[in-house]
Amino acid sequence: MTTLSFGTILFYLEDRNHGYVRLQDTREEFHFRVKNLRYPDPKAGDLVKFRIKRTGQGYVADRIEKAGLA
Repeated sequence: MTTLSFGTILFYLEDRNHGYVRLQDTREEFHFRVKNLRYPDPKAGDLVKFRIKRTGQGYVADRIEKAGLA
């Protein structure tokens, strides 16, 4: 999948450099690492846009950015 998705950061563990994002209007959650972030200091509850990327271990959130308000 390479479509743009929207969601919310569930949590980010800075000491472990990973977290989870929940896809908007679903219960689907995707793992991410610090390398997948495109903005500093993510917080639980941040509204974000991201791409869903397939890896050898499943799907992850990639190219995560804060969702700007239009």
